[in-house]
This record gives sequence, C-alpha cells and structure tokens, in this order.
Amino acid sequence: MRYWEGIVIHHSASPSATWQGTFFNKINADNIRQWHIEKGYGDIGYHFVIDRDGLVQAGRNLELTGAHCRAGQRNHKSIGICLSGNFQHESPTPYQMQALLILVKQLQQKYAITKNMVELHGNVVGASTLCPGRFFPVSYFYSHIN
Repeated sequence: MRYWEGIVIHHSASPSATWQGTFFNKINADNIRQWHIEKGYGDIGYHFVIDRDGLVQAGRNLELTGAHCRAGQRNHKSIGICLSGNFQHESPTPYQMQALLILVKQLQQKYAITKNMVELHGNVVGASTLCPGRFFPVSYFYSHIN
C-alpha cells in the first residue's frame, strides 16, 4: 500500500454537464480522463471524482502518483479529489459535499492524514490557481473534518 501524506481538493473548472442534443450528460471521471489524456497526462490526474449527484468515481489508481498539483510536490505526496463543476460560478451540490466529507474522512483514517494536510488546491504554497473556486464552502468543509 502506498503511503500518502495529504489530500488536495479540486474542482473541474468546467460545466457540471454538457448538452448532447437531447439530454444533458453529467461531467464525470470519464470526461475528465479524456481531457487529461488529450493534455498528455497519460490518464486522469485525480484519484477520485465526485459528480453533481454525489457519485464518487475512481480516477487514477491510488498506487500511482497523481497529476493534479505540482506545487509543493503534492502530486507525489497527496491524493487528488475533484468535484465536477466550476465553483467560480456555482456552488457544489449538497450531495457532492456529503460525498466529499465521507471520502475525506475515510482516506484520513486509512492513511493517517491529519486535518492540516487536507488542502484546497489554491491554498497549496506555490500554486497559482483559484481552485476549487470562490463558491466552495471552505468553512463548512473544514468544520466537518477531523
């Protein structure tokens, strides 16, 4: 089992769904995987993706280094979790937040990750991003993890 030192929270900075002519297709791990492969990452950069309905999907294998945050060597040290949507323009859904809190607590317990090592992408020293966006409920999130 790989040793992880932290968790980094992201948003996909994309629409939460795309119009497919007759229906909306929710953005999920498969969509993000394709985008990342097109960028040359080889696979999806995140270890988990949480869609707007709160469905947690596996991304990159947890035994592999991520491709989600170069700053502070977080790709090598931290598990990347991405919520679909652009939280510069909208808030995560209650379903996403509930699923995120459950997942983070499970990962904290499994890998002995303390609260101070659960970071928002934009708060990682050296990262120059607004991720996970201005509408991500920071205080709520941190008040509900250990």
